Amino acid sequence: MQMIRRILATAAKHSAPIELAARHVVDVWPYARRQPRAFWDYYRLLNETEYATAERLQELQRAMFVETVRHAYAASGFYRRLYDEHGVDVGHIASVEDAAKLPVVEKAMLLEAGDVTVPIRGMRVGMTSGTSGSPFAFPVDPGADAMERAAIFHQWRKAGFTPGDERVEMRGFQTESIVHFPDLRIVRFSVVHMADAMGRYVDFLNRRRVAFIHGYPSAIAKFALLLREMDLRLDYQVTGIFLASEPVYDWQTDVIAGVIAPRSIIAHYGTAERTVLGAWCEGARVYHMLPLYGYCEAGPNGEILGTGFLNRATPFIRYRSNDVAIDVSHTPCARCGRSLTPIVGRIGGRIEDYLVDEKDELIPPAVVTFPFKDLAAICSVQVVQDACKSILLRCVTRPGPAELLQRDCARLTADMQKMLGRTIPVRFEFVDDIPVTEGGKFKWIISRVPKAVRMGVAK
Repeated sequence: MQMIRRILATAAKHSAPIELAARHVVDVWPYARRQPRAFWDYYRLLNETEYATAERLQELQRAMFVETVRHAYAASGFYRRLYDEHGVDVGHIASVEDAAKLPVVEKAMLLEAGDVTVPIRGMRVGMTSGTSGSPFAFPVDPGADAMERAAIFHQWRKAGFTPGDERVEMRGFQTESIVHFPDLRIVRFSVVHMADAMGRYVDFLNRRRVAFIHGYPSAIAKFALLLREMDLRLDYQVTGIFLASEPVYDWQTDVIAGVIAPRSIIAHYGTAERTVLGAWCEGARVYHMLPLYGYCEAGPNGEILGTGFLNRATPFIRYRSNDVAIDVSHTPCARCGRSLTPIVGRIGGRIEDYLVDEKDELIPPAVVTFPFKDLAAICSVQVVQDACKSILLRCVTRPGPAELLQRDCARLTADMQKMLGRTIPVRFEFVDDIPVTEGGKFKWIISRVPKAVRMGVAK
């Protein structure tokens, strides 16, 4: 896997055609053989325990939780200091029921600490989406990447997906309408300016008869709406549609089911920090959280606290998600017979507004985050769109050379206009702090575009 990463990283530095050629070369090697042992070991474990008894799952989860806490205390300076300050005797942490003895961890605490990471060979930098206004970078060990992929594929098995199956993605930020990743068995459709590329998208799907579509609920719902509005159709039945990375609304699944009519729709909920993961049951739109992926508990007011078991390079233990679990049950599912708990009826919490581009198309928050990654001088941003669709970027900056700030502003202006259209003005306001709402939450996107305009797009 390390060799493959080096090949692709080197090719990507040259040009898109060279990178694509390198991906085709990598794809000559069978997909199954390219997956490391960590992938297959974890994939088999999840599959074999899918219908295990509650007692067996609790036993396995207890061992993973205790090992995660002890590893963090032994290897991370931050956790050793934190637990010592709170008088925690790690030797007495013997089950998930002891989690309440551990302090809750927030992103700000990890950002301020300089000794969270446990160095592991081959680790890379992961990053949160930045929907809280401040993206968070953290090391991820290579085994966690493989296990994360295995856990997602395990959940997609409910729709008939197997590792190596081709899928179309409608997620991420790209300006090219169609980008191929043959080594990953992914073809990605741009979710920006989608209307202009609908003919190409439909022709591609009908020719390749791609069985699975994965992406943002907002993007796939927009695709379905455009199919209907432009009188286009798929001439085959999609096997499975997988929704991720955003809140899922009933109107979105209704329009997807009504227009695309796939055999299965499965939404999954997870965090970029990989603390909890769950997917819809076949029998109802409720989330089975995976007990062997992490420990999911409800904190004050139902806020999800997660302890992840995969990433040993950056432990996240009782980590605040800012999302809320609604209608939680710890009883085995009567619909499917699984004892994968907790079962969460709905994920609430942050629901950001959409931006509107120059053609009155909706741009989902998960797409808006992409221009704000890897900024040098700007550390936090609030996006305000006024009634005329112009953009104000309210920014908190770091001390440093003016040239870095000028470069950030120029890049943000170009990327925002690439996303929204050249006719959308972009202004900047530099502030010492961005105020929170009355409820203490950070509102990352403020949209003042009339509701009638937004509803006209998402009707």
